Amino acid sequence: MMAVGSPRSPPGRKIAASAWRPAVAKITYLHSRKLSDGRYAWNWKPSPALREGGWKNQQLGESASKTPPLEIVAKAMAINEKVEQWKIGGVGAMAADTVPEAHPTRALPRKWLFSDLVDAYEASDEFKATAPKTQKEYRSRLRQLKFWADDGQLPILSIDKEMVKDLKRALLGDDESGNPGSKHKCAAMLRVLRLLMRWAGPDGQRLIPGDPTAGVPIPTPPSRTAKLDWEQVQHVAAIARDAGDEDSAFLLEIAFWSLQRRADLLELNRLAWRTFENLDPRDRAYLADTAGDVRGFRLLPQKTRRSTGRWIDAPMPTFLHDRIATRFEKSQWLFHHPDDTEKPMPEHTAQRAVRVHLDAAGFETYQLRDMRRSGMSWFKDMGARESNIFAISGHAVLGKRTIADTYMPPDTPGACAAVAAVLRTLEDIESRRQAK
Repeated sequence: MMAVGSPRSPPGRKIAASAWRPAVAKITYLHSRKLSDGRYAWNWKPSPALREGGWKNQQLGESASKTPPLEIVAKAMAINEKVEQWKIGGVGAMAADTVPEAHPTRALPRKWLFSDLVDAYEASDEFKATAPKTQKEYRSRLRQLKFWADDGQLPILSIDKEMVKDLKRALLGDDESGNPGSKHKCAAMLRVLRLLMRWAGPDGQRLIPGDPTAGVPIPTPPSRTAKLDWEQVQHVAAIARDAGDEDSAFLLEIAFWSLQRRADLLELNRLAWRTFENLDPRDRAYLADTAGDVRGFRLLPQKTRRSTGRWIDAPMPTFLHDRIATRFEKSQWLFHHPDDTEKPMPEHTAQRAVRVHLDAAGFETYQLRDMRRSGMSWFKDMGARESNIFAISGHAVLGKRTIADTYMPPDTPGACAAVAAVLRTLEDIESRRQAK
C-alpha cells in the first residue's frame, strides 16, 4: 500500500492511501465497516453484476484493527477464486445457498477496469465536445480518481455508494496538520466521478447497472466574495511596478477593466484589438483617444465558445491605449510567455506572479480571478447599468440565453455605455475633489 505523501497522491493534500482506496485495495470485494465499539466488521460484497448472478454478501468476521487478519483475507481470496471459476464455467465448491449454479457454456465477460472506462470516456464524442479548458480540468480530476480506484485497476462493477461516501469523507477530512479538506476540490472530484459513472450507466454506455454516486450529495463550495476597487488595484499595480514586474501590474489593470476570465485575458492578441464605431455620441466623448478612436477588445470567451458562440466587446479607457499598443509592438500577444514572445503567457505563471504582489499589498486571500468580480461590482457602484456590464462580461441578463444571445453581434453600444458611465462618474468625483 502506498505511503502517505506518495508522488501519486492527489495534488494539494496528502491523504493516506487507505482513505483513498477500498478497505483492502488488492483484495477485490473485501470491505470493512467500523462498529460502535471501535472494532471492524469484514464483509465480502459482490459487485452488482455478481449479485445478478446470484452471489450474496458474506460476513467474514471482526477484528480490532482496520487491517484484516490473515484468516479473513484467506476467506475473501477463497471466495474470489470461486468467482473466477464460476465466470469461466468451472464448478464451485461452496455451499449451495451461497454460490450460484455453474454455467458450463458461459463466456468470460469483459472485465472493465476504471482505467478502461477513463480511456473510453476521453476518446468519446461527449468528452471531445467540451471546451479545451474543461477537458484539461476533467483530465486532472480523472488522474486523481485513477489513484483512488487502485491506480485504475479497480473493476468498475466494484464501485458502490459506500466507496463514493468513503472518498467524500477522505476529501473533506482533516490532513496531517489538522486542516480541513477543501470543499472546492471535493465538489470537483465528485462532479467528475458522477459524470463518468452516468456516462457508463444505463442511460449511457450500459457498462454498469446504476450510478453509484446517486444519493451522495456533492458539497456546495462557498462562493468567493473577494472584491477590490480601482484605487486598491492601482495600489497593487504600483507595488508590482516597484518590483520591476510590469506584466503583473498591467495584467491586474486589464483584468479589472475588461471584466474577463483569466484564460481569456491571456488569449488577448493583436487581432482582438480594434476600433468601435457603433456607440452613442455622448459616450464617445469619454472613450475617444487623441486620435478620435474608441478602442477595445473583441473576443469569444472560452467558457461559452462551444455553447452560445457569442462574441463580446470590452472597450478600454483611453489611459490604457498607448501601453496596449506598445505591447503589441513586441508580440502578437498582449501578455506573452516570459521566455518566448511567440507564445501567450501560461495561466499558472500569471496567477503566481500576481499573487506575490497581492500578498505584498496585504490582500493575501485575493487572486487574479477576483479582478473580474471586482471590476463588475465597481462598475455597478460607479453608475453603469447591469445589462451594460453584462454586455462586457458575457453574462445573460436574466440567467437565460435566447437565440439573440447566440446569433446577434456584440452589444457594442451597451459595452461602451458601461465604461463611459464609469469614466463619467470618475470625472465628477475628481472635479468635486478639486473644488474642495
